[in-house]
Amino acid sequence: MLAQEVPSQFIVIGFSILMVVVALLMALKIWRNPANASVVRARLIDDLETDSSAICRLDENAVLRLSAPCGVVLFLAGCITGALSGFFGVGGGFLIVPALTFITQLSIHRAVASSLFIIALIGISGVSSALWHGREIPLVLTLLFMLGGLTGMFLGQRVARSVSAIVLQKVFIVIIVLVAVATFLVA
Repeated sequence: MLAQEVPSQFIVIGFSILMVVVALLMALKIWRNPANASVVRARLIDDLETDSSAICRLDENAVLRLSAPCGVVLFLAGCITGALSGFFGVGGGFLIVPALTFITQLSIHRAVASSLFIIALIGISGVSSALWHGREIPLVLTLLFMLGGLTGMFLGQRVARSVSAIVLQKVFIVIIVLVAVATFLVA
């Protein structure tokens, strides 16, 4: 609702700024602690006892313990990422994954899987709402984009197995900045 009250040019510029901020925060994390950044994709269950920064903690079976503070923080993080996703009209995965890895002790793999599940549920809700309100969805365009996305995902998984975590994060940062600059220039 808020996005309808703001000129689209400001939304695009704001989204560009948000992407740069996310990229800078990721770069700062790598720069401050490269050893920690290099293992971000392969956190082992043994590391959990030394991770005292997480609000939501895992038990000895690697199951998330949902305490009252954890539930409140997850709810608030969901509200913030949802509001930003709704305002900017994006899926929000680039916000959900960092939030989950910061708030919980979930490994990056579980955070990504959780993020994809969250986005799928929200996407189903959005498509259902659009259809309910009589909006047309270009089926051929959607299917072609989905096919390309799935193909890219499988290729990306193969490449990710042979590239270090820091290199992947740096490539991701560069891509985010390039998309942010391109988006800003289009605005």
